[in-house]
Parts: sequence; C-alpha cells; structure tokens
Amino acid sequence: MEIKAILKKPYNYKERAKFVSKWGNYEIQETDTELQAWGRTQEEEEELVIVSQRIAVRNVRNEYLQDTDKFVSVPDFPITEEEKNKYIEYRQYLRDYPDVNEDWYKQNPKTFKEWKEGD
Repeated sequence: MEIKAILKKPYNYKERAKFVSKWGNYEIQETDTELQAWGRTQEEEEELVIVSQRIAVRNVRNEYLQDTDKFVSVPDFPITEEEKNKYIEYRQYLRDYPDVNEDWYKQNPKTFKEWKEGD
C-alpha cells in the first residue's frame, strides 16, 4: 500500500468531505497532521489480477473435472473401454494443467472435445 493523496491540516469540514468523496475508494487514514488516502501499488494491483485469473481458470478446470467424473467413476457407465481411457487421459491433462504451462492462468484448459481433436 502507498499514499495516493494527502490533505494537510488544518482543513474544514467541506474540504474534508470533498477529499473523502474524491478518494473514497481508497483507505482513508487520519493522522495528527493530515488526512491520507491509501491505495494499492501498481505491483499489488497486477498481482491481484493474476490471483483472480488463477481462481477463474482453476474453477473452469474443476468444472471440467466434475463434468467428466461420471465417465470414469461409474463402473457401468455405457462407454467403451477406449472412451473411458480417453477420459482418464483428459482428466490427467486437467490435473497437470497448472504445472505444465507457466502462463496457465491466462487461458482456460481445453474442453474434452478440443483436447480430443488436438490429440
């Protein structure tokens, strides 16, 4: 966090209200000598974007895993052994996805259809 704006004392109620209104999206702190608006640094903002992207891509990956559970976990699911093995391979691809690609969080993993066609 870093200071984004400062309003030095003495200030009146109207000046304080204007400052808080303008910088209200930031954390406002009052000291003995000034009013400060604190916000994230550029690096912190970028890291937050990356964390959000990672969460979103992991959620998609987890959804794909959940969608394919039935093909490998239900013993009498009506697919061939060859199809079942493809789903097992695909699920391994999904589990390995974050470890194999350094920039994995920048795009979603392939759907089963995309993965199968690229195989």
